[in-house]
Amino acid sequence: DSTYDRGRTALFAPNQVIKGWKIAMQEMREGDKWELYLPSELAYGNRQKGAHIKPGSVLHFVLEILQVNPPRTPLDFVKDNYVVFIIVVLGIFSWVMSSEGGGGAQHKKVPLTEATSGANPRVFFDVQIGEEEPLRITFELFSNLVPRTAENFRQLCTGEVDGCHFKRSPMHRIIPRFMAQGGDFTRGNGTGGKSIYGECFEDEFDNGMVSHTARGLLSMANRGPNTNGSQFFITFKSTTFLDGKHVVFGQVVEGMEVLDRLEEVGSQSGKPIQPVRVVDCGDTAASKAKSE
Repeated sequence: DSTYDRGRTALFAPNQVIKGWKIAMQEMREGDKWELYLPSELAYGNRQKGAHIKPGSVLHFVLEILQVNPPRTPLDFVKDNYVVFIIVVLGIFSWVMSSEGGGGAQHKKVPLTEATSGANPRVFFDVQIGEEEPLRITFELFSNLVPRTAENFRQLCTGEVDGCHFKRSPMHRIIPRFMAQGGDFTRGNGTGGKSIYGECFEDEFDNGMVSHTARGLLSMANRGPNTNGSQFFITFKSTTFLDGKHVVFGQVVEGMEVLDRLEEVGSQSGKPIQPVRVVDCGDTAASKAKSE
């Protein structure tokens, strides 16, 4: 479906649309045109919508903000909750019969300060943007809180398991003011990858969870509950709507300025405007011992 094809715009307030639209609309400005891929929990969940949108569908939208109207009266403001947006919607849906996020159950929240420890392992990425000199990011992995998830990422950095290595893999999806995603070392486009334990492994919330409240958090990407493989994302801002659906297992401890550079080559569609690759990676302890 497309309002372009129908030749007319659509008028919406943020409280009149699905959650994914509401989040996007509050970030967009007049003239912005964003491509959105919404997991089911940010769309219609497990509900059927019309004849084509099945339960658990992942939806694909293109939204363009043409005009932002001010509130008409105080009563209208209360009624609408936010200012009214006029949106052109292009290419409404392509569905996938599984959600992109996890289960969303309630779990004990663990403060970031409690997850941080000098005893936790540290790993590094040397990230190359285009033909530029590689830039280093160092991560702390929360092995004290999520040991299986942390060890999966650590060994994918070191390449200890044959055929499982981040080296030379792309950061295939970068969305400014949201996140940078990578870890697909088999296909390079967000449809592949695997864990050191096999194709995938379960969500690790037994000891609680760290909330997606800060820039530079390292979290697992997935295709639904208990489908963790090798793909991960690094947050550019607070994304607490992902809590309970994606496992936070680390944070950037050095190279936060590299995230600024990654955002510069991102796009609202997610496709980087320049190639971004992990040209080297490993365990910082092993790297230091080798250099000595």
